[in-house]
Amino acid sequence: MKPKNIYLIAAITLLLASCSQNEVPVVPTNKPTTVEFSSVKPLALDPGTEYLAENATVRVLAYKRVGTNPDLTKDIFMGQNTYYVSNTQGKLTACTVDAAGIKIGTSTEKLQLIQGKYDFYAFTPAVGITGVPTIGTAIAVKPNIAVNNGNDYAISLTPNEQVYVTSNPVQTIELATLQRQCTKIIFDIDKHTGVSTSSFTTVVINSATLSDMPNNTYTAKLGESMAGITPDPGNPLSIFEVLNKTNGSQTAYTGEMIVLPRAKQDMLLSMNIKFDTEAAATYTKNIPDVELEPGKEYTFIIRLIKDSILFELEVADWDGTISLTDDNVGA
Repeated sequence: MKPKNIYLIAAITLLLASCSQNEVPVVPTNKPTTVEFSSVKPLALDPGTEYLAENATVRVLAYKRVGTNPDLTKDIFMGQNTYYVSNTQGKLTACTVDAAGIKIGTSTEKLQLIQGKYDFYAFTPAVGITGVPTIGTAIAVKPNIAVNNGNDYAISLTPNEQVYVTSNPVQTIELATLQRQCTKIIFDIDKHTGVSTSSFTTVVINSATLSDMPNNTYTAKLGESMAGITPDPGNPLSIFEVLNKTNGSQTAYTGEMIVLPRAKQDMLLSMNIKFDTEAAATYTKNIPDVELEPGKEYTFIIRLIKDSILFELEVADWDGTISLTDDNVGA
């Protein structure tokens, strides 16, 4: 009988072994998962297939959902990280950035989250952010982001994403399309043709400003649009630095700049100009009821004659689709 007992014990051992091989391992729900991101779609109204330029930086903050809807004043902050676009398909790779949001180098830092529903707030460039809660807490005041003239600042919210804790330690989430929050101004300057007072051959622009613009830095709230910033009457914005003579021309200048959006209000264009060998003089043009909207492109068509400035305004989506002209903007 002893050999039979040995065989029975062996059979039970094999049976138990086969059962253990078919068991699904239990993963604790509080074990963190590394969350990565991809597909940072374009800074345009039409998503298309365009992605952020390579090496553009993005900051992503993760908030664990508490209620039914996203609420930065109640949801739990769980971490953040900075990334750069590392290929033409929008892949994001962790990196370090300076205060201006420019990539310094790659990073091994990971965004690790426990299981739950999350809202992911992203913005580019990955400039600094203040007022962020301590990880695992919520505060009633939204974090602040300093946005400057010249920043092609854009934001997105990727809501209600479920982070799963599984045997796979990495989960990739596709971020929502970024929406531009600033405005582009294009300058097209030349002499007016067909007017007797336009019979000059050279133009030298010594200075040029736009008055009643927002302050050079605006404190944006995380996740909020920047539309309708109140202009500062004492803040003229110099546009001289972006103006360059068109190749081969002695009278034409072009240039462009990215500025903060502004609420509808009059704007004053002021230019100090020297025609041929005459003494330089300052010319002004009042532009009434101009609102600089986020994600829009404004072309200032300026035609010069010796006693005044002629002005025309074209408004388009940032991708170039004309939507308004000066006929219904008030210029």
